[in-house]
Amino acid sequence: MKHFVYSFFVIIVLFIFISCPDAEQDDSSLFSSSIEKVIIPLIKIQDGGIQSSLAPGGEVYYYNALNSREESDIQLHEPISYTMTAKRYLYVGGYAVPDDSGSADTFYHAVLFWARLMDASGNVVETHYYTFPVDDDNIFDGYIYFREAGRYLVYSIRFYDHFLYPRTSGTTYTVDEWSSTLRFEVFNTEDIPDNLEHLLPTRDIDNGTKAIQDKALELTANSPTDLEKVQEIYKFLVFGDPGNGFTYSFYYEIYPGYLTSSYADIFIASHFLENRIGVCNDFAELFAALTRSLGFHVQTIRGVNSGNSAAHRWNRISLDGGASWLRIDTTFSNLNKDDAPDYYKKYGEIYPEFNEPLFLNNIENYYDDKDPAYPKY
Repeated sequence: MKHFVYSFFVIIVLFIFISCPDAEQDDSSLFSSSIEKVIIPLIKIQDGGIQSSLAPGGEVYYYNALNSREESDIQLHEPISYTMTAKRYLYVGGYAVPDDSGSADTFYHAVLFWARLMDASGNVVETHYYTFPVDDDNIFDGYIYFREAGRYLVYSIRFYDHFLYPRTSGTTYTVDEWSSTLRFEVFNTEDIPDNLEHLLPTRDIDNGTKAIQDKALELTANSPTDLEKVQEIYKFLVFGDPGNGFTYSFYYEIYPGYLTSSYADIFIASHFLENRIGVCNDFAELFAALTRSLGFHVQTIRGVNSGNSAAHRWNRISLDGGASWLRIDTTFSNLNKDDAPDYYKKYGEIYPEFNEPLFLNNIENYYDDKDPAYPKY
């Protein structure tokens, strides 16, 4: 659905395009981490990215006692300012301040951004989430995508202590969990076509990370058809590489003494590709990242059982541009891969051996995927 864009926004955009007709905006060279990123190929356009700053010299707002970049856990680098116009996407780079206690080095790290589309009354229309991995020098960068034209408020949000490198408690710049570290505004001038929605990165699914794209290309180099490409990625999540497979393990077992939850959003797809141990979230997110990077439309599905005592995540993938969807569960396939030859195919609708009653009994009818608290993304 397209949303009404304010008249003042249209005037601003026209002014910018008249005064800055040749603004070119891939600004990734200004500050890049060692984790290489790319713009999603089908979404990239010649003049995409930052168009102009609406307030030259205007600083990003930082939520700390001094409202200071230097006192913030997350410190953005130029060209980000407080108010900008952009077209389809925006490059963001910066520095994540390490935890003073040293415990930050225990976990893989990421920075989480929220992009909130606002209506004319200042209400939130929708929110999209983007997660960037942080490299060994505490640097992050990547692209935030704006699905519709309009005004967005963009926040960097603290999400548990293993995200955003929290500093020692008691300092003037401590920010509570689920609170914002910083904020800036973006006026997006162009919709991303609706038919590209399921190609975009989303929270924990960083298919804009080049390592993800390279791995997907490697796995499918000898696969001539779309179906065979998806099968190769599916088998990779089930069996891994020779001598380097994937293991299902609760987080408190991976980091005993540090974490008490059995599952949460701790790793993102590129982390799981590297460390090969995690839970259903990680299997579903890596499958989505690898296949999206090849141009497939993919959903991750979240559900809880009727007693709300267990949750699960799996995938649906389209081989026809979103017209129809096939069910995939790489977690159950991985856990049951040794039960019998080709048993793993029972959990993938990309195979003739797919067992719909088994899938319904163990997954779709057991975990409620219709609960609005567990949306598809």
